[in-house]
Amino acid sequence: MLPAVKALGDYVCKSENLSIESMLIEASKLDNVKNVLCIDFKYKDGKVTYDRIFSENFNQNESAKYLYRVFSHRKFDVTPTSRVTNPEKLKKRFQLWFKQCRNEYLQDPLLSALKNEFLSNLDYIFNDFSKRYNLLTKEERGSIIVTITIDSRKHVGDFEIFRKILKNEACTGLYAKHKVESKGKGKCYLCGEEKEVLGFASPFPVYTLDQRGFAPNFLQIEAWKRLPICMDCAIVSSAGKEFLNKYFYKGFYGINFYVIPKFIRELNSEALEEIKNVEKKYWKIVGNEDNVCDVLANNEQITLTFVFTKREKATFRIMRYVEDVPRSWIKQIRQTLENLIYPESNLWPIFQEHFLKAIFGEPNLVGNFIERDTSLGGLIRPFFPHSKYEGVYDKYFVDLVSDILAQREIRSRLLIDAFTKALRSSFIKGHNRSTKELALKSLLLVLLTRKLEILRDWGEEAMQPIATRDDDKMFTFFAQYKTAFNSASKQAVFLEGVMARFLMDIQYANRQSTPFRDRLYGLKIDEKRAKKLFPEVIEKLREYKATYTSLEEATSKAFVEAENQGWNLTSDEVSYFFTLGMILAPIFKTKEGGKE
Repeated sequence: MLPAVKALGDYVCKSENLSIESMLIEASKLDNVKNVLCIDFKYKDGKVTYDRIFSENFNQNESAKYLYRVFSHRKFDVTPTSRVTNPEKLKKRFQLWFKQCRNEYLQDPLLSALKNEFLSNLDYIFNDFSKRYNLLTKEERGSIIVTITIDSRKHVGDFEIFRKILKNEACTGLYAKHKVESKGKGKCYLCGEEKEVLGFASPFPVYTLDQRGFAPNFLQIEAWKRLPICMDCAIVSSAGKEFLNKYFYKGFYGINFYVIPKFIRELNSEALEEIKNVEKKYWKIVGNEDNVCDVLANNEQITLTFVFTKREKATFRIMRYVEDVPRSWIKQIRQTLENLIYPESNLWPIFQEHFLKAIFGEPNLVGNFIERDTSLGGLIRPFFPHSKYEGVYDKYFVDLVSDILAQREIRSRLLIDAFTKALRSSFIKGHNRSTKELALKSLLLVLLTRKLEILRDWGEEAMQPIATRDDDKMFTFFAQYKTAFNSASKQAVFLEGVMARFLMDIQYANRQSTPFRDRLYGLKIDEKRAKKLFPEVIEKLREYKATYTSLEEATSKAFVEAENQGWNLTSDEVSYFFTLGMILAPIFKTKEGGKE
């Protein structure tokens, strides 16, 4: 991962002819900035005097003149340029910056005079600032930065003293942390040269040394031995990280992630330039809007590293990272999804418009299921919802996405537990539409992971459908989706769910209510309850003078076969397949091929 970041940094430095200062600033954090509020001073004959507050338009291409960079302690910024715009907070931030300015920097006559004038007129300056700030709209306040200017035209980046502060303070963090300094002579991990290497120079916190137990020999001062990086490589890597922040750092269902391209032979500048021109938008990862993934996946000389991150207070934490994901695997995931939604046989495309109309009971519904966020993240996230109180769901979500990207097996038990919990909750709350969407997404995720051969403990290859060819609808359905319904017990409880739904539809048509719903135990159905429900459903159907001969026979045959094979479902699995049967039941009332 780190060599790829360094390679990107080399590319950026050469293509944009960057100065040291340009590599050290955090320009990506200014992406949404539109205006700058300037605290302006006059400087003449060695004397500095406060003049006024004025505004100017912000130009991203000129961001180097503001020298914006956040200090790790976050009490104030590296230079007197800040994104904090609340007048009182900004006043304390700038006051602290000047008060804690090192004596070696104050040897500069401009900075020394500026400090005296600023602190002497602090209240007056920020009274002016508040008046100017209060004229801004709420939207404008969220898109400005505040800085110091001299003579209305010179910015902090125009002065050597501020450039010196930026370089020194930015680079100090590469070797000074946790109240120790860590540097020594060694071989740089990135360039391979023997030189002075630093202990905290990694652009990403791939490990932590905040406690001595994690440090080499339990000594934080020897951190440089764990990941030795020289200052030159550290600075270039910071430029690579900034490039990533700008073009490759995306939001992903409450989690952020980097995708880092690694070029197998040589860096392809054309691919990177194409990526830079792609509109920044919410990434779906192998979904129908993955423009950047399209560019990367079509280049055979690229592998991808996905780095999932989470910010906790002031700490940047890597949750998981997956290295060297082949572009062929990305394309295979996407193609598999598309084939499931648009099957070549076109016999029972249950994720397309015709069947969705039946499933949702919405004759005017327009669009196929691929338009309902059927990306990898979109299929998984509903079952592991983001919550600040249940961070474990975020972990499971990221772990599942990461394991699929890494072509690792995932446990079927984890999926089924999550499916049933979400479906039961939605069912009990009476969220019928949500329950249907959850059921369809769960089935699509099962089919996807089965096709990709990464779903563990799902059972052997699919058995022959219980339904006979005389019952063409059920036979065709089980034949087409045999990877999901690959045992008699799964088919039995699924068909029982279909029967239960038919019964409740009849009840609603006759009584405008579904009393049998109360017999479903809130979808907590185990083997014993499933076997008990079967005769009850048939009995109730007879009360309404309804008979589904082939369905009843197929269900009965499936239960018998399940007994002969040995019941092989957990309670959650019974509940899950029963629920799928209830949700998908309407498709067995449509004509084959989706044609009325």
